[in-house]
Amino acid sequence: MAEHRGSWVRRIGLVVTVASTVAMAAAAPVQARSWVDPATLHPPIPDFVNPYCGWSGGQVICSVDRTFTVTGSPTGILCDGGEVLESSDRRVFGQRFYNADLYLTELRFLEQIEGVLYIPGVGSVRWTGTDTGIQTLSVPGDRSTGNLVNSGAGIHLYPSEGGSIVLAGRTTESFDTGAFFATGSNPQFDLCALLS
Repeated sequence: MAEHRGSWVRRIGLVVTVASTVAMAAAAPVQARSWVDPATLHPPIPDFVNPYCGWSGGQVICSVDRTFTVTGSPTGILCDGGEVLESSDRRVFGQRFYNADLYLTELRFLEQIEGVLYIPGVGSVRWTGTDTGIQTLSVPGDRSTGNLVNSGAGIHLYPSEGGSIVLAGRTTESFDTGAFFATGSNPQFDLCALLS
């Protein structure tokens, strides 16, 4: 009986050893993914977006994550009481894709926003938003080229009287031709009246 247990223990030990070896071999390609210095990319990624870059097949993929605050930023929206300003907290995270020559070819990002739109001395409204953008460059490395599709944009405005106003849609912009298209909801409301 002792011999039987001894061979059983050896078999279990062999199975565990083989399984461990297979598991480590399968994990090796993930661990072998080589890190890429963001400063070597074209254009380089600034440190403040917290980039982490590595080779994935024949391309480099970088993950980025940035949180920042906007304070008193002009929106370009003019009302009788003055220009609408924005103050908000924003988080942008996404991926950047580079070809084998280390030139940027595509950006994907998700942005989350929580803030206030206001006219100083007149009024304000709280707002939140999310949007997803994908920019595909027609000239690798040149962010002024290609197309940008911003979709899933959801903006919620919360008037002081209660309730909410929701705007949603999709925009497509060609940096090559200047064409711009927008689709989505466009409720008939007056932001200026909402802020007064």
